[in-house]
Amino acid sequence: MAGGCFASAFFSQQVLTGLRKSAILQAHAAETALPVFVPFLKTESRMGKKTRKNSIPLAQLAARERQIVEAVYRLGEAGVGEVLAAIDNPPTYSAVRAMMTTLVQKGVLKYRREKTKYLYSPVVGVDTAQRSVMRNLLDNFFAGNPAKAVAALLDVASEKLTDDDCSEIRKLIDNARKEGR
Repeated sequence: MAGGCFASAFFSQQVLTGLRKSAILQAHAAETALPVFVPFLKTESRMGKKTRKNSIPLAQLAARERQIVEAVYRLGEAGVGEVLAAIDNPPTYSAVRAMMTTLVQKGVLKYRREKTKYLYSPVVGVDTAQRSVMRNLLDNFFAGNPAKAVAALLDVASEKLTDDDCSEIRKLIDNARKEGR
């Protein structure tokens, strides 16, 4: 019996220590989070009669899950077969289907049924996702300085810019100035 009590006390101490470590690690992770430049998705989940809103950062998804979500964004709406064809080194059809179901449960994707096929689409629209990505990119990598971000973009895309692109950029800048942005 005494050995059993010791083992129980030891186990309880280990559990408490593990909980403390977990809390410390979570607090440390919150303080030292790496820059995240992906959108936060607003989802709603049913909790009894109440509806609760959750935010799920795409950065918390596994690499394969992000790959699937990116493919769905590119395709707009897609079945498992289309997503399978759109990703590099795809896993099995069943694995992709299971991951897409998980992404629906996480509130990242939604689906609709068309006859016998399920078609998946992102919960957050492309425009919203693009603005969120750009806002986070600007804040985290360019210290909130739009001029530095535009300079980097022009440096990367300079060979691809046409005269029409430059004119459109000038118009966007002029419109932003008129609107006081």
